[in-house]
Amino acid sequence: MKKTLLFLAGVMALAACNKEPLPKSLSISTESGSTSVELGETIQLVATATPSKDAIESITWTSLAPEIATVDANGLVTAINTGTVTIEAEAIPANEKGSPVKGSISITVEIQKPHIVTQPQAQTVALNASYTLSVEALGERLNYQWMKRFGENGDLITVVDHGQSITESSDIAGDIHYYCIVSNEFGSVTSETAVVTVVTTPYIMVQPQNRTIKAGQTIKLSITALGDNLKYDWQTYYEKNWLSLPNASNGKSTMEIPTNSSITLGNYIFRCKVSNDDRSVTSEYATVTITAN
Repeated sequence: MKKTLLFLAGVMALAACNKEPLPKSLSISTESGSTSVELGETIQLVATATPSKDAIESITWTSLAPEIATVDANGLVTAINTGTVTIEAEAIPANEKGSPVKGSISITVEIQKPHIVTQPQAQTVALNASYTLSVEALGERLNYQWMKRFGENGDLITVVDHGQSITESSDIAGDIHYYCIVSNEFGSVTSETAVVTVVTTPYIMVQPQNRTIKAGQTIKLSITALGDNLKYDWQTYYEKNWLSLPNASNGKSTMEIPTNSSITLGNYIFRCKVSNDDRSVTSEYATVTITAN
């Protein structure tokens, strides 16, 4: 009798297990109800099993175009490029007798709000020199509003030019902070701040570069500097002293020294001292290596 009762209990337990619902299909939707998402934003997916969500043990999410959008283990989609992507889900049933079921949904990544892809860049310029700032953005019917202030705490000034790029100059030395507000009917985005430094004192933009030439060729070095009324003093290092070379450049930003085939081979070191009435600044060293012809 006892054995019979145990047998019946086992049969009933097995029957109860077999009555656990088996998923027949899997549908995918979004929490928002929309199948489109803005570039750079996220959208949550929801998987629903038929006949019952309790029939699902786990779900695996896969993006068939991860270059357009990715999906994490919880079904959260992140839009990283424009286009249409198919997201698939595979559900593993809780009942071991069931088979996995799949579902999919198409998500469109679009651009409505502006998205800045190239930020304005910091610059250093001379007093009264023209400079251009630009921003590149994605989106339709974009408007550009540039703003600036002198110094970090100066009053905010609206730039009259409303284009993607602006060209300005300044007769005031110092830092000018610029940023651009890009907008359309869907929203707006503000660029990073680019600082334009306007200088009157000498400022070296491009240092003289090392080079190698053959005996008999001309040594040529140049420097690019900003500032008012600049003077250039090219010098060479000889016997532990820096000697000026006035005839090599005539006070210009480029130095030229002819050589001949009998010149001593090896390394020659040069620099340039740039000055005006305010102050002077010295360049980095440049080594010219002279080899056999």
